[in-house]
Amino acid sequence: MKNISHMCGTVILFLLCALSFAWSSVALFAGQPPVNTESISKTTETMLSDSDWKLGSYPMEKGAPAQVFLPKFDDSGFRTVKVPGEVQLQIGLQGMDLYYQSKQLTLVNEKEWWYRKQFVVPKNDAGKLLRLVFDGVDYFASVWLNGEKLGEHEGCFVPFSYDVTSKVKYGEANVVVVKVTCPWVPNGRGFLEYLKGEWTLVAPGNIMRFPFPPFILGPYWDGIPAAGNAVFPMGLFRDVKLVASGAVVVDDLFVTTKSLNADGTATLGVTGTIQNFASQDIPIAVDLKIAPYNFPGEPVSIPRQTMSVHPGTNSFTRELVVKDPHLWWTWDLGAQNLYKLTATISPATGAGADARTAVFGIRTIARKSDMSYWLNGKRLDRKSVV
Repeated sequence: MKNISHMCGTVILFLLCALSFAWSSVALFAGQPPVNTESISKTTETMLSDSDWKLGSYPMEKGAPAQVFLPKFDDSGFRTVKVPGEVQLQIGLQGMDLYYQSKQLTLVNEKEWWYRKQFVVPKNDAGKLLRLVFDGVDYFASVWLNGEKLGEHEGCFVPFSYDVTSKVKYGEANVVVVKVTCPWVPNGRGFLEYLKGEWTLVAPGNIMRFPFPPFILGPYWDGIPAAGNAVFPMGLFRDVKLVASGAVVVDDLFVTTKSLNADGTATLGVTGTIQNFASQDIPIAVDLKIAPYNFPGEPVSIPRQTMSVHPGTNSFTRELVVKDPHLWWTWDLGAQNLYKLTATISPATGAGADARTAVFGIRTIARKSDMSYWLNGKRLDRKSVV
């Protein structure tokens, strides 16, 4: 009896431990649902660009030790700014103050600037792929979400994104933090290699000079057209958004006019990329449709294409012929007719769909050996202003 009692106690203890683990697992993964990696669903975008971002500055390499990236950081001393925007404008510089080489303007590039924002992810986004997308940050960027560093990026014109599906909190406040720098000379880099744009220097004899960038300080600038001055714009100057989608999305779509044919038709080339964020190949169907965008007419559907998309980037190409195309012309020669191409992807079996559109004009342009320019086979009369 004693052994049986001991065995019963052991079993009960095991069950209690298992139950406790199950409840702790539920609590651990609550709000962090896995993505249905085989799903294709409509992509939606939530704009995080608005007027409630916080912006503050620190001396170079001093913001991280102050833990500005943590959600609990007190940013009440930061100014409230609108994104997208440039730091020089967001701190209140206006008019010629954006061009005169004042101390206030020059010091902008000698600091690191920290952007912070809170946002809530709806609970109905659970089960979708979530990406934090930056359309453009000028120039060096480091990104944190809820205190976790997502990565770094260099370059102002190339968009970049992070998969944050397992990092966001659903139905609760999330905090995104971006450190932006644009120094005169980055560590380990040459001044000319980094310089953004043209650079000329007109320095009167009575101006204050330095042996380091920006070299001079004063209300002077070179009036030569297109020449730069000692101001490097910086900041979150394009949109920031949260993109929710299925595991497979249409990432890019492009249309070119390959030829205008003697029978009055136009041959178009369609290229696109499809991103598969899942870990396995997924069979899909691709449907293309072209319709007039700014003039009346009937849409034209292209026969369905099936393909198996592997993890990562996948490309597709199509060639099609448009009968009686409405060509795009310059304003002085005709109408600016535009078409819209819609690419829709869907699972080979099952429900769900995602789509992307591209607006384009059907036209050809050529430059011949005599330096003449031709639009849609018609010579253009070039005009100039003296």
